[in-house]
Amino acid sequence: MMFFGDPAAQRKSSAHSLPSFGGATLQSPRLSADYMDMSLLTHSPRARALSASSNALLRRDSTPGTSSNDDQLAASQRAAEEQDHRKRFLSDAERLLADHPREAKLSFAQLESNDPKLWQSTPAAALAGMLQTNLQTGLTSNQAEAKLQTYGPNALEEEPRSPLYIVFLLQFYNLIIAMLLFAALASMAFQEWVEGIAILFIVTLNATIATVQENSANNALEALSQLSSPQSVVVRDGAQQVVDSKALVPGDVVLLVTGDVVPADIRLVHSVDLKSNEMLLTGESEDVSKKFNAPPPGAGKAAKLTADNMVFASTTITAGNARGVVVETGMSTRVGSIAALLKAKSGGERANNGADAGGNGSNKRSWLRNPLAECIARHKPKQTPLQRALHKLGYIMGVIALGVSILVFVIGLARGYIDPKHPERPGWLTMIMFAVSVAVSAVPEGLPMEYAITGKGFNPEGGIYLDGVNQAPPGSGNVQVRSTLLASVLCSNTHLKQKEVDGVMSWVPFGNSSEAPLVVAAAKAGIWEDYVADEYPRVVEVPFSSSRKMMITLNQLPPTAKLGALQLEPKAKYVACVKGAPNYILANCTRYCRTDGVMVPLTDPQRQQVLRAVDDLSSQALRVLAVAINPLTEIPYAFDCDDADEKFERLSHPLVLLGLVASIDPERDGVREAIASARMASVRTVMITGDYLQTAVAIAKKIDLLQVGADENEEATDCSALRPRGDVYLPEPDVDAITSRTLVFARAKPEDKIEIVNIVAAVERGRVIYANIQKFVMFLLSTNVGEIILIVSSVALGLPMPLEPLQILLLNLFSDGMPAVALSLEKGDPKIMEDMPRPKSQPLIHGRLWLIVACNALILAVGAMGTALLGLYWNFGLFFQDDILAAGGGAQGTDLTNVTCHRWNGMGAGWQLRGNCNARADDAFVFGAFAGSTSVVDTAAVYCDPHVGFECVSEGLARAQTMTFVSLAFTEVLRAYTLRSFTEPMFSRMFANKYMQFAGGLSLALTLLTTHVPVVMDDIFGFAYLSWFQWLVLVGVALNTTFWGELLKTVLRHRDLEQQRWRAMREGFDAVLLEVRTVRHHVEKLEK
Repeated sequence: MMFFGDPAAQRKSSAHSLPSFGGATLQSPRLSADYMDMSLLTHSPRARALSASSNALLRRDSTPGTSSNDDQLAASQRAAEEQDHRKRFLSDAERLLADHPREAKLSFAQLESNDPKLWQSTPAAALAGMLQTNLQTGLTSNQAEAKLQTYGPNALEEEPRSPLYIVFLLQFYNLIIAMLLFAALASMAFQEWVEGIAILFIVTLNATIATVQENSANNALEALSQLSSPQSVVVRDGAQQVVDSKALVPGDVVLLVTGDVVPADIRLVHSVDLKSNEMLLTGESEDVSKKFNAPPPGAGKAAKLTADNMVFASTTITAGNARGVVVETGMSTRVGSIAALLKAKSGGERANNGADAGGNGSNKRSWLRNPLAECIARHKPKQTPLQRALHKLGYIMGVIALGVSILVFVIGLARGYIDPKHPERPGWLTMIMFAVSVAVSAVPEGLPMEYAITGKGFNPEGGIYLDGVNQAPPGSGNVQVRSTLLASVLCSNTHLKQKEVDGVMSWVPFGNSSEAPLVVAAAKAGIWEDYVADEYPRVVEVPFSSSRKMMITLNQLPPTAKLGALQLEPKAKYVACVKGAPNYILANCTRYCRTDGVMVPLTDPQRQQVLRAVDDLSSQALRVLAVAINPLTEIPYAFDCDDADEKFERLSHPLVLLGLVASIDPERDGVREAIASARMASVRTVMITGDYLQTAVAIAKKIDLLQVGADENEEATDCSALRPRGDVYLPEPDVDAITSRTLVFARAKPEDKIEIVNIVAAVERGRVIYANIQKFVMFLLSTNVGEIILIVSSVALGLPMPLEPLQILLLNLFSDGMPAVALSLEKGDPKIMEDMPRPKSQPLIHGRLWLIVACNALILAVGAMGTALLGLYWNFGLFFQDDILAAGGGAQGTDLTNVTCHRWNGMGAGWQLRGNCNARADDAFVFGAFAGSTSVVDTAAVYCDPHVGFECVSEGLARAQTMTFVSLAFTEVLRAYTLRSFTEPMFSRMFANKYMQFAGGLSLALTLLTTHVPVVMDDIFGFAYLSWFQWLVLVGVALNTTFWGELLKTVLRHRDLEQQRWRAMREGFDAVLLEVRTVRHHVEKLEK
């Protein structure tokens, strides 16, 4: 038989009857649950973080025995990193408790002893009156809305988001920025208004851009947190609803199941085998049993830290399920109150420490009393490990740059350097500005982030059909089939509700996703949980557990003693409905139900036939459950029995097998491709599931996790092999031997599910982001280090400065910053998944990458130095600053007005003597004949410029610096293109990154703008016009340096290919040797 639902997304399931076990197939749309059961004991990351301390981690070091001190230190560091990693999902208040477990426990005890409300002692009826709620139907929507206005959202206090102006001001809390501000103020103090204001403008612009980027990232994170905020199942207006946990109010009736993080302080009104982990509050790692009808603690009882009939916010439900009423929310919960106490206590201790230090006349901890330091510590954003690594690299480069800038300052002072363009400026101020410019050239910045989110739904409508036959069978009236479906519904806690999704009403399951196929199949047969719950009232439930491997409910039968159409013993008043692992249930079955409803003995051959059917279904990647019943004339345990294990023992045998139900989720699109990509990337993908071994193997084959020809006995393992003696695991070497070869772990308990490596998209995206960060940093390092080499070499050799401080800042802003950001937005190398995984300890820039940075920095510096020397030669016929000043013959101290210069003006004009029309040489007018000219006079020998204030040294040096600036701007834009790939030529997919086209075009446009617009060009940035042939030379220099950078990449690429060929040959040879050994081993085995 078949149930047909939504053809777009169907979920298959089968119900098999005895003795033929041929059976029926139930089809319904696929669920949003993962087709591989890879969930941990707790569902959400926050739940795993909150309960991580109490769950045994099975990660083992590969090296047994006693470790050295270094190994112990490394292990402790790894443990600390892992603990910090687990806490990443906690709120600030929860993290405060997790970091101070002893203080949290004491505070909890203090609050319990001083609690005036005593929710745990209040009778349920009185509780409903106090909270103005109904324990069955919950609050009304109007009541909930009114209470939300009164009590506020159910949220723990977080550190307030820093105001935008604070974020902006924090951008100035930086040594390099402080040096720039000092240089700007010093310039203005000496009335260098243009340069001082320009530096302030650039610094402010940088701070503004950084503020906008940080605010944008904060907005994205806040939006993501809203999308991923926890939700709770509540009863409002008499119906179950899923609401944001922040919307919970006192009086809400909440449903809790295994894996939930308790959203508020809740008084239980019903519970089944409930346990919670309260380590965050009490420091105790053991799970605590909870009972809704537990008596309040009395004087004659042993003191307990928490009430048995209460569960508290931020704790985790580790077993069972419950219904409860919210009594406290937000900061009024225990976790909120403890966090407030700890925060107040830590604040008082800091104040006392500060007072003690002040009273003793000591400056120790004086920074704690510094309001500025406290403000910075409070508002400084938290950093991820990658951000810390980048910060560390930036710090190292900053220290190096600071040392180099000090060296530049000392050399300049020792040489008595005077800036020819600003001869009136003190030498120390000039060198400070140059030193600051050098320091600024080594600061990398910012990274982008991306997020994505998806969801699914399903429809339960359909009919019942024979396997593979599109016709109505007698199955819809089959007593055995309908009884199996009815028992499945009675033995589940999942409900189907309609919910609007994207404007369309869709059916959505609420509860356990593994039960959803049963409820959907029953709904297709007209069996709805809402109706049968009234006809067969539930008396008790024994929840599923990893040790019991089945779930049991005890339901009251109607007077007819019928389960649907199945007639039970006339005296039967109750029926225990059981569903779970077939091998566990079959061990307790003594009878089975035939298709006509007659219950007959189950023989051993028939039991083996059932198990063969289970294996057959499992080998088709179907997840198989057995459904059975146990008719009872009376409840087989004491009325006041609260022991779930005792109830299980009394209800779980003897059973009557009704049938088998099998279901499957079709593999998600792209799973096979993802696993193939992971295999190419040398990422070992492992599947850990609670499914039957044959089911897990079949799924693994369908998704190509187990490849054709794979040895299933070697690569697929039942997790019981890890613990052959019950819960005692094998020695670590034996476990390591199994896990090192196994790709599929079946029938895993929650504590077995240690590590799942299956999200290839995340691996690929992570590699792309990491590679982009490397490109980003390498680009800035190679360009800025090249600029540093250029400046330091010029100062050391006695050359005029190739760039002014303001020009260096402009270059870093336009030609460095924008292409660097575009590099961080690269889509990534298509072959990136073929790279070997990098070691965790590997630095961001390492080995060959440093070689690439150093070589490209040197190439850039050589090209820029060549351009600067060419500019000096064309404008002065000389290179060294002292020679240039001496050759003019008119320099008197800092007055360069009368200095003359030799300049080359191209092939047509050749060399010319250039100077002010009043320039003097040897006490005579050089251009005496033209002294009275009112316009520029140009001859083949001399060039006289009568403009007031003209002097050829500044003008010539401005031309040389403009050539250097433009050369660097062109080279750095092309350098960004060469760095888009570490291996491919720059012309490969050259225009694939639209951001690079925009950044490169804008950088070139701004370069042309600042070197051509009057006032901006000369008065602000100190540039000068260039001739057309000089532009051609600069383009040639940029292309030449790019050629050498590409040549370096080509050499390294060929070396890599050669190494890959040799590695492939070695691996092939090793494979042949291994095959020969295997064949020899088999031959020897056959001979024996």
